[in-house]
Amino acid sequence: TVVSMEWWLNEMYHLMSTTEYANDIRLTEYSGTQFSTETAAHAYEPAILRAIQPVYKSDFIFQDAIQLVGHDSTPPSGLISPGTILNISTVWQPIQDIDEALVIAIFLVNPQSQIELQLDAQPMNGFWPTTHWKADDIIRHNVALELPTDIAPGHYEVWTVMYRPDTGERLPVANQEGTSIRDHVVLFSVEVTR
Repeated sequence: TVVSMEWWLNEMYHLMSTTEYANDIRLTEYSGTQFSTETAAHAYEPAILRAIQPVYKSDFIFQDAIQLVGHDSTPPSGLISPGTILNISTVWQPIQDIDEALVIAIFLVNPQSQIELQLDAQPMNGFWPTTHWKADDIIRHNVALELPTDIAPGHYEVWTVMYRPDTGERLPVANQEGTSIRDHVVLFSVEVTR
């Protein structure tokens, strides 16, 4: 029952942090804001939740094997205040079965192109690792970034990357036509106010 409860939490809420204390003891913190969508009536049904199309669609392909279908965010692009919690849900679909362990990272990149905040996690906080991804699965990965109260004002971007945890090597990204883009995707931007 503990596993099923954690699965539900990772489907319904946004992971903020995990601290491991021992092999069988960890503290996991989630954003108190539940996943929101235009079809919020279905938000309590995890099987339906995965199938809900993201508000912001994309067609980026990582390593010719995994499509970033899109993302949802609360709040969306626009003006935000210091201390705001950004809830970010990325939606992934493997083009083929995946046989290697990969980590998804979400970055908040500051106006100087430096990583201000970062959250790295296996998909669904390890409950649906990429080694279990089969072609055409739909995976929602929910995380949250809490902006510090003293964060500098300015234009910030939210990026996602996928990388190999043993080497730190980021997977290359291409568009649907196969044109190489870079090693990350800019999901959206926000303007932090004073």
